[in-house]
Amino acid sequence: MIKVRNILFLTCIFFGGTASAEFERWYSIPNADTDVVGSNREAVVEVDDTLIDIAARYGLGYNLIRSANPEVDAWLPAEGETVRLPFQTILPGVSREGIVINVAEMRLYHYLPAQGSGNTSVAIYPISVGRGQWATPITKAKVTGRAEDPIWYPPESIRLEHAARGDVLPRQVPAGPDNPLGRYILVLDIPSYFIHGTNKRFGIGMQVTHGCVRMYPEDIEQLVRLSPNNTPVTIINQVFKLGWLDQQLYLEVHKPLDADDQNQSDIRMGVNEAVVRETKYQLETVIDWEKLEAVISAASGVPEMIGYKAAPVMATGGDGV
Repeated sequence: MIKVRNILFLTCIFFGGTASAEFERWYSIPNADTDVVGSNREAVVEVDDTLIDIAARYGLGYNLIRSANPEVDAWLPAEGETVRLPFQTILPGVSREGIVINVAEMRLYHYLPAQGSGNTSVAIYPISVGRGQWATPITKAKVTGRAEDPIWYPPESIRLEHAARGDVLPRQVPAGPDNPLGRYILVLDIPSYFIHGTNKRFGIGMQVTHGCVRMYPEDIEQLVRLSPNNTPVTIINQVFKLGWLDQQLYLEVHKPLDADDQNQSDIRMGVNEAVVRETKYQLETVIDWEKLEAVISAASGVPEMIGYKAAPVMATGGDGV
């Protein structure tokens, strides 16, 4: 929770069209049956790289790249080693409008409605969320304003926390390179909670905030420009997601947050119930239950195919005898 000034309660100028896809941000959603977007890529470890370096270079969250590469040493990956870049994802199972934040996967989804004959599109951004007693709230909200170069007034609780470890915070942090809010914030109708930037690129994809949602500087700038006031904001905690792609059923599982009381048994039960609901009226669907169990156990955060719609068996005519 934070306090700021220099808030501009203005209706945002809407910039139509598709924004930069430098980091695989924007995807077209051709119809309501499109559940899986993006495609995974690979990167080669360079000298002195860590997984945090690679995540920041490609605009990914640390949690995503760490879960997708469990066999890679996070701090001393071998030079020349191949690292999977998990850009593919299943869209969350909620209404596809406005801003959707899934704290479990530390991603923010921003939906733009179709214009003219075009398709609905979604931008997907990695984020950081609240930790411990400062967990990001699961709720519905809306955008009420924005600020450029905000001034930060650290609450007393945060100043005491910093003081306990010998880091004395001033009562006012002016705009500039030392301001942890970065250059832009989106104001929500939840008191003291914001979506904001950062002055450090190496904490995205971690539980490190006091409840706010933190983004890469270029991402929050884009989100601010494309999110007019009254844009709905839905904050959810979906540890697993199901979705269809080309008649194939995919499952994506993330590790629960530190403060989450969900264990693997709860997740397994939830996945099984969701699969049954998803396929109960589609008798031709074939599910690989062993693969499903493996995906739950791995919790790699990467969509994996666990089933498919088999072609119906067509009766053939006999010889009449």
